Amino acid sequence: ASTTVEEQTATKSVLLFPNPATDYLYVQGKERGALDWMIIDASGRTVSQGRTAGSMGTIDLGGVSPGIYFLLSGYPDDVTTRTPFVVAR
Repeated sequence: ASTTVEEQTATKSVLLFPNPATDYLYVQGKERGALDWMIIDASGRTVSQGRTAGSMGTIDLGGVSPGIYFLLSGYPDDVTTRTPFVVAR
């Protein structure tokens, strides 16, 4: 099975806030249960990854340096979305 990545459009399936973020990034899926997520930097390196416990989750940014990142997020066997966000301290 392959994974598709698409840019976020006006109809967002995942909401991120706040943006810019400092210590925590909150992610909320608009669909069913747990959401898989991965933070990648501008070079494409994986910084952090995990899964929310439900449709809403908190991502600890304590070990993430200030900069521009992308959150890849999606549900298993579904389209993955890429959403840019900023970490500012």
